[in-house]
Amino acid sequence: MRWRMCPLRNGASAGKQRTIDPLLSRRRQTGGSDSSDSYSSSVISTQTSADEKKLIRAAQQGDQRALERLLAREQPRIWRFSMKMCRNPDEAGDVLQDTLLAAARTVREGYGHQLYDFQTQEQFQSRYAGRTGDYYIHPPFETLLFLPICLWSLPTAYLLWCLLNTVVLAHTARVFQRHVFKRWDWRVFLPLFFLFPPVLLSFLQGHDSLLLLLAMTLAFIALKQERNFTAGCWLGCGLFKFHIVLALVVLVTSLGRKGMLQGFALVFVILLLISAGVSGWGFLTAYPHFLMSLHHLPLAGIHPEAMANIRGLVTVAGIVQNADAHLALVGIASALIVCYAWTSFKNQKLEFGDVTNLAFGNFVLAAILVSYHLSPPDLCIALLPIGLFSQYLSEHTGIPRWVRLSVLGSQCVLFLPPLHVISLASHVYLYPIIPILIMFLLTSAKIFRGIPRHADGSPVRSTFPPMAR
Repeated sequence: MRWRMCPLRNGASAGKQRTIDPLLSRRRQTGGSDSSDSYSSSVISTQTSADEKKLIRAAQQGDQRALERLLAREQPRIWRFSMKMCRNPDEAGDVLQDTLLAAARTVREGYGHQLYDFQTQEQFQSRYAGRTGDYYIHPPFETLLFLPICLWSLPTAYLLWCLLNTVVLAHTARVFQRHVFKRWDWRVFLPLFFLFPPVLLSFLQGHDSLLLLLAMTLAFIALKQERNFTAGCWLGCGLFKFHIVLALVVLVTSLGRKGMLQGFALVFVILLLISAGVSGWGFLTAYPHFLMSLHHLPLAGIHPEAMANIRGLVTVAGIVQNADAHLALVGIASALIVCYAWTSFKNQKLEFGDVTNLAFGNFVLAAILVSYHLSPPDLCIALLPIGLFSQYLSEHTGIPRWVRLSVLGSQCVLFLPPLHVISLASHVYLYPIIPILIMFLLTSAKIFRGIPRHADGSPVRSTFPPMAR
C-alpha cells in the first residue's frame, strides 16, 4: 500500500508543464490527436461547451493563458478522476514522505537556494524516488529534520520515520495520561490513538502531523502550569505548519497570556535564521511566490475537496465560482470564527480557572477550521480537544444533558472510522467538519460552562489561574 503509485500521477510527472494533462502536453509536442482526445474527454467531459472546446484547442496550440483558464475550470473534475484511480485523497496527492526526503536531499547537495524552484524539486524527486510527487511546500528549516534519514534508501528512511512517529505518539500518550485525560493509562491511549484514521494516514503517508500534536499538547501543559514563555516556544516549534499554528497563537495571546508571545517570537526568529542559512534570504520572496503559484497546479497536491475546514466547505458547496470572491468568502468566514472563539472566552468574568482546558480545546478546533490548507492527517491534532473536552465533562456538573450527549456523540463520530471511510469512498474528505463544527459551537456557548466537582459530586472551586485576566 505504501509503495503503490497512482496511475494518474505517474503519467503526469515530467517538466515544468506538469500542470497540464500529460497527453494534452504530448499532443502539443508531437501533433498527435487520437489518444489525447480520448483521454481529455475522460477527464474533462464529453459534453463540453463551445467555449471549453475553444480553450482546449488554444491550449493545444501553446496558449498558456488558455491552459490556465482551462485548468482552473476543470480542476474539480481532474481531482475526482484521480480519486477514482487512487481511491485515496492522499494517494491522489501522492506520498508526502518522498517529497520531504527529496527536499532534504536538495539541501544536502547544496541546492537549498533552489528549494522552491519547481523544476529543481522535480529533478530531485525523480532521482531519489524514481518519480515526481507533491511539491515541497513547507518552510526551509524543516528539511533539517529529514537530513539524517535522507542518507538511507527510501524504504529504510520511511521505516525510520515511522519509528520516530511511534516514539512521538507514545510520549504524547504518556502526556495525555498525566495532564489531558487522567482517567486512563497511557497504555490504553496508545492503541486508541492508532484507531484514529488521521493517525493511520499520517503513518501511511509519512506526514509530520504527529509532531504538531505533541507540540500543541506540551504548549497546553505549559499554559496550565503558568509557564507562558515556554508555551510560546512550543507553539513556535509548530511553525512548520504555520497555517494552523498562527491562528492558535493569536487566540491564546488575545487572552492576555503575558510572556507567551515573547517565547513564540524567539523561536520564530531562530527558525527564520535557520531558514536563511538553508535557502538564503531570497526565500523570503521565493517561498511566498511559490505558495501563491500552487493554485494554478491541479496536480500539486492542493485539493480543497480533501480539506475539512472552511475552505473545503466553501469549495464543495460551490457558493461562488469567481476565484477572488471565493477567497474573500473564505477569509470572512474564517475571521468570524476567530472572533467568535475569542469573544466566547474574552467577554466573560470566568469564575473557575479550569476553563483553560475548555478554551484551549476550543481554540484548536478554531485553528483547524480556519487553516487555509489542511491535509487529512492534520486532523490528528483533534485528539487534543477530544481529550480536553472529555476531561472537562467528567469534572463538571450543571451542563444540560443534551449538550453533553451532543459533544460526546460528535467526539465519537469524529474519532471512529465510519465517517472517514465514507469520506474516502465519496472522494470528498470534508465530512469530518460536521462533528468539528458541532463541538466548536457547543464548547463556545455559555451553556457549556459547568461547575467543577469532587469525585463525590460536590462542587469545588479550582485552584488553576484563569485564562483571561
